[in-house]
Amino acid sequence: MAKKGYVGIDNVARKVTKQYIGVDNVARKVTKGYIGVDNVARQCYAGGTPVGELEVGSSVYMNVNGVATEFLVVHQGNPDTTMYDVSCDGTWLLMKDIYENRVWNGGGGDTYAESDIHKYLNNEFLNLFDNDTSIKQVKIPYNSGYSKYDVNNTGANGLSTRIFLLSIREIGFDEYYSDYSPKDGVRLAYFDDVTKAYIGEFWWTRSPYVDDLNGLYVWRIAKQYPNDHPYTWYAFGVRPALILSNEATFDDNFNIN
Repeated sequence: MAKKGYVGIDNVARKVTKQYIGVDNVARKVTKGYIGVDNVARQCYAGGTPVGELEVGSSVYMNVNGVATEFLVVHQGNPDTTMYDVSCDGTWLLMKDIYENRVWNGGGGDTYAESDIHKYLNNEFLNLFDNDTSIKQVKIPYNSGYSKYDVNNTGANGLSTRIFLLSIREIGFDEYYSDYSPKDGVRLAYFDDVTKAYIGEFWWTRSPYVDDLNGLYVWRIAKQYPNDHPYTWYAFGVRPALILSNEATFDDNFNIN
Protein backbone atom coordinates (compact mmCIF):
# COMPACT_ATOMS: atom_id res chain seq x y z
CA MET A 1 0.00 0.00 0.00
CA ALA A 2 1.35 3.44 -0.92
CA LYS A 3 2.29 5.81 1.87
CA LYS A 4 0.18 8.98 1.69
CA GLY A 5 0.95 12.55 2.64
CA TYR A 6 -1.73 15.19 3.20
CA VAL A 7 -1.88 18.96 3.62
CA GLY A 8 -4.77 21.03 4.95
CA ILE A 9 -6.40 23.38 2.44
CA ASP A 10 -9.53 25.27 3.49
CA ASN A 11 -10.01 22.79 6.34
CA VAL A 12 -9.95 19.85 3.92
CA ALA A 13 -7.23 17.19 3.82
CA ARG A 14 -5.75 17.07 0.32
CA LYS A 15 -3.59 14.14 -0.71
CA VAL A 16 -0.04 15.01 -1.80
CA THR A 17 0.83 13.17 -5.00
CA LYS A 18 4.20 14.82 -5.68
CA GLN A 19 6.80 16.54 -3.50
CA TYR A 20 9.88 18.55 -4.44
CA ILE A 21 12.85 20.08 -2.65
CA GLY A 22 15.26 22.71 -3.91
CA VAL A 23 18.84 21.54 -4.54
CA ASP A 24 21.26 24.09 -6.08
CA ASN A 25 18.27 26.12 -7.27
CA VAL A 26 16.82 23.08 -9.05
CA ALA A 27 13.56 21.38 -8.04
CA ARG A 28 14.23 17.71 -7.29
CA LYS A 29 11.36 15.27 -6.97
CA VAL A 30 11.08 13.54 -3.58
CA THR A 31 10.58 9.79 -3.96
CA LYS A 32 10.41 8.94 -0.26
CA GLY A 33 9.76 10.96 2.90
CA TYR A 34 10.41 10.03 6.53
CA ILE A 35 9.53 11.33 9.99
CA GLY A 36 11.09 10.44 13.33
CA VAL A 37 8.95 8.36 15.71
CA ASP A 38 10.56 7.23 18.99
CA ASN A 39 13.99 7.80 17.48
CA VAL A 40 13.13 5.59 14.51
CA ALA A 41 12.74 6.83 10.92
CA ARG A 42 9.24 5.94 9.69
CA GLN A 43 8.35 6.30 6.03
CA CYS A 44 5.42 8.70 5.65
CA TYR A 45 5.43 9.40 1.92
CA ALA A 46 6.18 7.50 -1.27
CA GLY A 47 6.03 9.20 -4.64
CA GLY A 48 5.80 7.57 -8.03
CA THR A 49 3.20 6.41 -10.53
CA PRO A 50 0.11 4.63 -9.16
CA VAL A 51 -0.19 1.21 -10.76
CA GLY A 52 -3.86 1.88 -11.36
CA GLU A 53 -2.82 4.38 -14.05
CA LEU A 54 -0.75 1.89 -16.04
CA GLU A 55 -2.05 0.45 -19.29
CA VAL A 56 -2.75 -3.26 -19.65
CA GLY A 57 0.38 -4.88 -21.07
CA SER A 58 2.75 -2.58 -19.18
CA SER A 59 5.70 -4.06 -17.31
CA VAL A 60 6.53 -3.44 -13.67
CA TYR A 61 9.19 -4.93 -11.43
CA MET A 62 9.06 -6.46 -7.96
CA ASN A 63 11.94 -7.97 -6.03
CA VAL A 64 11.55 -11.75 -5.70
CA ASN A 65 14.29 -13.40 -3.67
CA GLY A 66 16.38 -10.25 -4.10
CA VAL A 67 16.03 -10.16 -7.90
CA ALA A 68 14.06 -7.52 -9.82
CA THR A 69 11.43 -9.64 -11.58
CA GLU A 70 9.20 -8.50 -14.43
CA PHE A 71 5.42 -8.67 -14.10
CA LEU A 72 2.81 -7.77 -16.72
CA VAL A 73 -0.30 -5.72 -16.00
CA VAL A 74 -2.99 -8.12 -17.25
CA HIS A 75 -6.11 -6.35 -15.99
CA GLN A 76 -7.27 -3.19 -14.24
CA GLY A 77 -10.23 -3.33 -11.87
CA ASN A 78 -12.71 -6.07 -10.98
CA PRO A 79 -13.10 -8.40 -14.01
CA ASP A 80 -16.76 -9.21 -13.24
CA THR A 81 -18.58 -8.03 -10.11
CA THR A 82 -21.05 -10.93 -10.34
CA MET A 83 -18.23 -13.49 -10.06
CA TYR A 84 -15.36 -11.76 -8.22
CA ASP A 85 -15.31 -10.44 -4.67
CA VAL A 86 -14.84 -6.69 -4.16
CA SER A 87 -11.29 -7.43 -2.97
CA CYS A 88 -10.35 -8.25 -6.59
CA ASP A 89 -10.73 -4.60 -7.60
CA GLY A 90 -7.13 -3.58 -8.24
CA THR A 91 -4.23 -3.99 -10.63
CA TRP A 92 -3.73 -7.60 -11.73
CA LEU A 93 -0.13 -8.66 -12.32
CA LEU A 94 1.21 -11.86 -13.89
CA MET A 95 4.87 -12.84 -13.84
CA LYS A 96 6.10 -12.46 -17.40
CA ASP A 97 8.19 -15.62 -17.40
CA ILE A 98 7.95 -18.97 -15.67
CA TYR A 99 9.53 -18.78 -12.24
CA GLU A 100 10.07 -22.51 -11.81
CA ASN A 101 8.58 -25.92 -12.54
CA ARG A 102 6.54 -27.42 -9.72
CA VAL A 103 4.08 -30.23 -9.03
CA TRP A 104 0.46 -29.01 -8.87
CA ASN A 105 -0.64 -31.54 -6.26
CA GLY A 106 1.62 -34.45 -5.42
CA GLY A 107 -1.03 -36.62 -3.80
CA GLY A 108 -3.60 -36.22 -6.55
CA GLY A 109 -6.85 -34.31 -6.24
CA ASP A 110 -7.78 -31.37 -8.45
CA THR A 111 -9.31 -28.94 -5.92
CA TYR A 112 -7.13 -25.84 -6.10
CA ALA A 113 -7.90 -24.74 -2.53
CA GLU A 114 -6.36 -28.01 -1.24
CA SER A 115 -3.45 -28.18 -3.67
CA ASP A 116 0.27 -28.16 -2.93
CA ILE A 117 0.79 -25.29 -5.36
CA HIS A 118 -1.70 -23.02 -3.57
CA LYS A 119 -0.04 -23.70 -0.21
CA TYR A 120 3.44 -23.12 -1.64
CA LEU A 121 2.57 -19.84 -3.34
CA ASN A 122 1.05 -18.33 -0.18
CA ASN A 123 3.83 -19.40 2.15
CA GLU A 124 7.33 -20.11 0.82
CA PHE A 125 6.95 -18.14 -2.38
CA LEU A 126 5.21 -15.15 -0.78
CA ASN A 127 8.10 -14.87 1.67
CA LEU A 128 10.50 -14.33 -1.25
CA PHE A 129 9.13 -10.82 -1.89
CA ASP A 130 11.21 -7.98 -0.48
CA ASN A 131 8.02 -5.97 0.03
CA ASP A 132 4.84 -8.03 0.20
CA THR A 133 2.71 -5.44 2.01
CA SER A 134 1.47 -4.08 -1.33
CA ILE A 135 0.02 -7.48 -2.34
CA LYS A 136 -3.70 -7.64 -1.59
CA GLN A 137 -5.51 -10.43 0.24
CA VAL A 138 -8.27 -11.33 -2.22
CA LYS A 139 -10.97 -13.92 -2.83
CA ILE A 140 -10.78 -15.50 -6.27
CA PRO A 141 -13.26 -17.88 -7.98
CA TYR A 142 -12.33 -21.54 -7.90
CA ASN A 143 -13.89 -24.94 -8.58
CA SER A 144 -14.25 -27.68 -5.97
CA GLY A 145 -12.88 -30.30 -8.38
CA TYR A 146 -13.60 -34.00 -8.78
CA SER A 147 -15.79 -33.44 -11.86
CA LYS A 148 -18.00 -30.94 -10.00
CA TYR A 149 -18.65 -28.77 -13.03
CA ASP A 150 -21.25 -26.58 -11.37
CA VAL A 151 -19.64 -26.33 -7.93
CA ASN A 152 -17.93 -23.00 -8.48
CA ASN A 153 -17.07 -20.87 -5.48
CA THR A 154 -17.40 -17.22 -6.43
CA GLY A 155 -17.69 -13.76 -4.91
CA ALA A 156 -17.36 -13.69 -1.13
CA ASN A 157 -17.23 -17.51 -1.19
CA GLY A 158 -14.06 -17.48 -3.28
CA LEU A 159 -10.66 -18.68 -2.14
CA SER A 160 -8.75 -16.30 0.13
CA THR A 161 -5.27 -15.87 -1.28
CA ARG A 162 -2.50 -13.39 -2.05
CA ILE A 163 -0.56 -15.27 -4.74
CA PHE A 164 -2.40 -17.53 -7.18
CA LEU A 165 -2.49 -19.20 -10.57
CA LEU A 166 -4.77 -17.85 -13.28
CA SER A 167 -7.73 -19.95 -14.42
CA ILE A 168 -8.02 -21.20 -17.98
CA ARG A 169 -10.94 -18.83 -18.54
CA GLU A 170 -8.99 -15.82 -17.22
CA ILE A 171 -6.31 -16.66 -19.77
CA GLY A 172 -8.90 -16.39 -22.53
CA PHE A 173 -9.91 -19.95 -23.36
CA ASP A 174 -13.50 -19.66 -22.17
CA GLU A 175 -14.97 -20.46 -25.58
CA TYR A 176 -12.50 -23.19 -26.57
CA TYR A 177 -12.90 -25.55 -23.64
CA SER A 178 -16.26 -24.55 -22.16
CA ASP A 179 -17.50 -28.16 -22.00
CA TYR A 180 -14.51 -29.32 -19.96
CA SER A 181 -13.46 -26.30 -17.88
CA PRO A 182 -15.18 -24.88 -14.80
CA LYS A 183 -16.71 -21.43 -14.58
CA ASP A 184 -13.90 -20.16 -12.38
CA GLY A 185 -13.25 -16.74 -13.88
CA VAL A 186 -13.66 -14.48 -16.91
CA ARG A 187 -11.19 -13.38 -19.56
CA LEU A 188 -8.72 -10.75 -18.41
CA ALA A 189 -8.08 -7.78 -20.69
CA TYR A 190 -4.50 -8.76 -21.57
CA PHE A 191 -5.72 -12.04 -23.06
CA ASP A 192 -8.11 -10.51 -25.57
CA ASP A 193 -5.50 -11.98 -27.89
CA VAL A 194 -5.21 -15.56 -26.60
CA THR A 195 -1.95 -16.15 -28.48
CA LYS A 196 -0.27 -14.12 -25.73
CA ALA A 197 -0.74 -17.17 -23.52
CA TYR A 198 1.87 -19.12 -25.49
CA ILE A 199 5.39 -18.36 -24.27
CA GLY A 200 7.20 -21.43 -25.53
CA GLU A 201 6.89 -23.40 -22.28
CA PHE A 202 4.17 -25.34 -20.48
CA TRP A 203 2.56 -23.62 -17.49
CA TRP A 204 -0.15 -24.54 -14.99
CA THR A 205 -3.58 -22.99 -14.51
CA ARG A 206 -5.72 -23.41 -11.36
CA SER A 207 -8.57 -25.03 -13.33
CA PRO A 208 -9.41 -28.74 -13.07
CA TYR A 209 -10.45 -30.81 -16.06
CA VAL A 210 -14.05 -31.29 -15.00
CA ASP A 211 -14.87 -34.35 -17.14
CA ASP A 212 -12.75 -36.53 -14.85
CA LEU A 213 -14.52 -38.44 -12.08
CA ASN A 214 -11.25 -39.27 -10.31
CA GLY A 215 -9.97 -35.70 -9.97
CA LEU A 216 -6.56 -36.37 -11.46
CA TYR A 217 -6.18 -33.76 -14.20
CA VAL A 218 -5.66 -29.99 -14.36
CA TRP A 219 -5.49 -27.69 -17.36
CA ARG A 220 -2.11 -26.40 -18.45
CA ILE A 221 -1.18 -23.90 -21.16
CA ALA A 222 0.83 -25.63 -23.86
CA LYS A 223 3.72 -24.35 -25.95
CA GLN A 224 1.19 -23.82 -28.71
CA TYR A 225 -2.46 -24.70 -29.36
CA PRO A 226 -4.11 -26.97 -28.27
CA ASN A 227 -3.80 -26.92 -24.49
CA ASP A 228 -4.13 -30.12 -22.46
CA HIS A 229 -4.72 -31.52 -18.96
CA PRO A 230 -1.92 -33.65 -17.44
CA TYR A 231 -1.86 -35.41 -14.07
CA THR A 232 -1.65 -33.12 -11.04
CA TRP A 233 1.58 -34.75 -9.84
CA TYR A 234 3.53 -33.73 -12.95
CA ALA A 235 5.81 -30.69 -12.73
CA PHE A 236 5.22 -27.77 -15.10
CA GLY A 237 5.80 -24.05 -15.17
CA VAL A 238 4.49 -21.65 -12.53
CA ARG A 239 3.62 -18.05 -13.44
CA PRO A 240 2.41 -16.45 -10.20
CA ALA A 241 -0.33 -13.82 -10.31
CA LEU A 242 -1.29 -11.22 -7.71
CA ILE A 243 -3.40 -8.10 -7.27
CA LEU A 244 -2.11 -4.75 -6.03
CA SER A 245 -4.07 -1.81 -4.69
CA ASN A 246 -4.50 0.79 -7.44
CA GLU A 247 -2.73 3.26 -5.18
CA ALA A 248 0.49 1.23 -4.90
CA THR A 249 3.24 3.21 -6.63
CA PHE A 250 6.26 2.52 -8.82
CA ASP A 251 9.24 4.75 -9.43
CA ASP A 252 10.39 6.13 -12.78
CA ASN A 253 11.97 2.76 -13.60
CA PHE A 254 8.74 0.93 -12.70
CA ASN A 255 10.16 -0.66 -9.57
CA ILE A 256 7.76 -0.88 -6.66
CA ASN A 257 8.28 1.74 -3.94
